Amino acid sequence: MAVKGGMQYKTKNRDALIAYLQTREGEHVTVNEIHDHFRAVGSSMGVATIYRNLEKMVADGQMRKYVVDSGSAACFEYIGAQHGHARFIHCKCEKCGRILHIDRGEIEEMARLLEERSGFRIDNVQTVLYGICGECREQK
Repeated sequence: MAVKGGMQYKTKNRDALIAYLQTREGEHVTVNEIHDHFRAVGSSMGVATIYRNLEKMVADGQMRKYVVDSGSAACFEYIGAQHGHARFIHCKCEKCGRILHIDRGEIEEMARLLEERSGFRIDNVQTVLYGICGECREQK
């Protein structure tokens, strides 16, 4: 909720944004992707409004913000009922720059072995694996 003079209130834009993000729960979206969605449905919600609301939701613990590297746009993930648990490990293609996701459950055995053997615990939120995506490999 937005805060004005110590009082909390909801805005139509924030409600619309949350409703949209709930349909994309667990997925990563950029400000531009969100803006494109709202523009396609006839909304005049601007980029600054979207960004401001996303940053507030990050501060409130409703969203996660990811900046994979300086060459990529920030991604946001609505975490809703996940209560702060990352569902994905990020994978970045070194050729096309696309961000892919591996379900955390698929690498839990590797993470368990790493911790067991070295005491090192993977931070699922901060982890980025670099490689070449399937589409780029096929282009060779």
